[in-house]
Amino acid sequence: MPSGSIRSAAHRKILFWLSRGPSTVSEISKQFDMRMPHASLACRQLRAEGYVIRDESGGLRNAPMYLSQSGLERLESDGLEKLKRHVSEIPTNTDGVVVQSESSNVLLGYVKPPKSSLFFIPDAMNPQGQISTGNQGGTWILFQVDKLKWYMLDDFSSTTPPSATTSGTLADFGNAPTKIGLARGKVLEQAPLTTLIEGQWFSDSSEHPTPPQFLMNGDHCLGQVSGTALQYFPPSGITAHLPHELDRSLVVEALGTQAICLTDGQGRRDRNLPIPLLRHWLGLRHSRMSEDRIGAMYESIRSDLLKNTSKLPQSLRKDIFSDFGDVDWSVDEVNEGTIDTYGMSMSGLSALISYLVQESQWPCVVDWPFDEPDEDFHQRLTFHPKCRLFMTRRGTGHSASRDSTHLVTSPNLAEVYAQIGRDISLPVILHSPSSSIQPLSPPSEYMPSNAAELLAPLAVNTATMYTSPLPKGRQGDALSRSLHVFPKGDARMANEFESTYPLAAWIASPESERPQRWLRLHPNLPSGWADLLKVDALDLVDLPEAIAKGTLHWQTLALRRLKANLPHEPKVTLSFAKALDESPIAPWYATALLASLHLADEAYRDLFDQALLSWLDTPHMTVEVIEHLFASANHQPTHARLDTCLKAARIHPKSSLLYLWSRGIDALLQNLPWTTELQRQIMTSLPPSWWLPYGNEWIVNQLNTVSGRAWLSSHPLPWLAIIGRTEGERCGFPGQEIHHPGCQLTAEELLGIHLLPEGPGVGPLRDLFDAIYARDHQLPVPILSSHGDGAWLVQPIESWPMLGLTVMQHGDEAIGRVLFGRSFAHNMASEPPMK
Repeated sequence: MPSGSIRSAAHRKILFWLSRGPSTVSEISKQFDMRMPHASLACRQLRAEGYVIRDESGGLRNAPMYLSQSGLERLESDGLEKLKRHVSEIPTNTDGVVVQSESSNVLLGYVKPPKSSLFFIPDAMNPQGQISTGNQGGTWILFQVDKLKWYMLDDFSSTTPPSATTSGTLADFGNAPTKIGLARGKVLEQAPLTTLIEGQWFSDSSEHPTPPQFLMNGDHCLGQVSGTALQYFPPSGITAHLPHELDRSLVVEALGTQAICLTDGQGRRDRNLPIPLLRHWLGLRHSRMSEDRIGAMYESIRSDLLKNTSKLPQSLRKDIFSDFGDVDWSVDEVNEGTIDTYGMSMSGLSALISYLVQESQWPCVVDWPFDEPDEDFHQRLTFHPKCRLFMTRRGTGHSASRDSTHLVTSPNLAEVYAQIGRDISLPVILHSPSSSIQPLSPPSEYMPSNAAELLAPLAVNTATMYTSPLPKGRQGDALSRSLHVFPKGDARMANEFESTYPLAAWIASPESERPQRWLRLHPNLPSGWADLLKVDALDLVDLPEAIAKGTLHWQTLALRRLKANLPHEPKVTLSFAKALDESPIAPWYATALLASLHLADEAYRDLFDQALLSWLDTPHMTVEVIEHLFASANHQPTHARLDTCLKAARIHPKSSLLYLWSRGIDALLQNLPWTTELQRQIMTSLPPSWWLPYGNEWIVNQLNTVSGRAWLSSHPLPWLAIIGRTEGERCGFPGQEIHHPGCQLTAEELLGIHLLPEGPGVGPLRDLFDAIYARDHQLPVPILSSHGDGAWLVQPIESWPMLGLTVMQHGDEAIGRVLFGRSFAHNMASEPPMK
């Protein structure tokens, strides 16, 4: 890379100008107010150095010149040389430094990533004062944040930008920045007698002075300058090229007040047009026809439309319909508002635009849905004083004129770049007057992984902690914006997102619209997001598809609704039966049938067997289905289904719930020993209610082995609720239930608890030991850490105090439920029978 600064200011200006795009010598001469021979000499010198390349393919006259790679490197080395002079000592509480200032071109250095590409630098000679107008003197500067190039401060080698957590703060750097970013900018506006001095350090204050006049040249707010609270009012005569529907819709809504908007993006399909429009239509169709002949044709059409449409010649009616679609024609003038152009041809829309700019009192906003119009039409329309905006979506878009405002898309959602000339590109977050959309603060790097995670902060009023990385680009912006309006929702935003970002549309939906939007979106939504629906919001027939996309908690609630209603809805049951053969989610329909219908109903016997085979192929909600299937082990068909399930379970993955359940049933049926490893697998994965009767034996087995003690230490379980059950309580593996033996442990058998390594499972085991030790030695019932009253579970029920509902409101929930259940059952059994 060439070293040293560029000595010639003219050379530096030309190189910077060419960095924004090609230019001819005459354009450079005009831009910098240089005499033509001087501009030609400077360009020739730059070409000789290899910094500029001339394209001579079209001849030497007005040949465009381009900046070469060497020219870019020369600009970079020039900036670094300037930078080295001003960073030997960085003042505290500053964000950047003016490295170079020449006319409207500035070079800036930043020690922190800037919040916005537009910022204000106070007057160097009077940073706190005001000019005579009462406004603070200073300079408004615009530069491209994405062109900021970062260097290490120790050796000025290229580096990556500082992250959000390493941006020069006291905690990160000890008040000593290690990186600096360099970028060239443009002076947009400068107060009179204001000085911008090289080496001037400044802070990026969030409090802006009076907004620059540059932003206030129009009557309608397009949006906010990105990273600031400053609003942008562009002048009329705007052009735009925006391929994304959301951007176009927001631009039309922002600039369409007190105007006639021609767009196909508002969802309307009715159209009222004035009959005089047809005169302009005829003129465009018959450009060589005389005015008198066109006038006569128009009067004939007008008369027929007003009196009897059927008198119109069929060919003419067909042509009108082809160009304008289905229209209600009237003699009334067009008022401000939106005209839906959906279904109109290019000829029809051109005629409508011609009529509006010549006959209407209102300015027009045009969303052009066709290929780019010819240059002549484009120029005539965009320079017309009644054209507030002309926007295209196809092709590459017409280049902006020197002084007009041209909008182009940005990588961020609902943001555009307002380009003025070749060297101004202002990022603007679009504003919608009728929407609750607000500019977002810098987006979080994470989003909820499912609906339960999104709903959790609303339920417990805690800080939002999301765990799934937020996608980059427009998808991430859409999700950020939808999260911003949750839980109230925004119907308009949801409609905009529905076709491209279904999850964002789902999050942004108001609650009242969710059922209908679910029916349209659910095939494209990821699992875990049905929870935003209320369980009773859908018809019963649509519930299995929602269960497939819900979390376990929501699935359980939905299954309860099916259990209560499906046995009484034979038509819904029939539709579920058909889905077993036709639906790609047949196992979910099988789950709904197996966990809801009554097994004793002989009418559904064949359906049960069909659903069982489908479910065994891909089992869902295994606990709920198995418990429902084998709730009545004495029912004869249950024995055959038990054999079917056991055979199928043996070929399932060894870590699956179905396989582990079958291992337990096999051990009981064949009287096989419970290995300590199998015990641990079952206690880890299966519900405690399935292995409650074996808790006394298994805890002793685990305490007697090193691997068992390590497992107990790392797996917290409510041991008092497992061991302290009522003797004779029916529980165990579904299909082979037995009676709970009650607490049969002694303190001596539990001495191994004191050998456990530290871990989350030690506390509940120590509580179990303390409770049993107090019972064995007839000591006072201790107050335990897991639940204050938990020690009563190993005491004779007759000695218990009165325990009410409050016992479930403190301490471990499982222990509280067992305490209340046993106490309530004992009190009911002790009451004398009613006479």
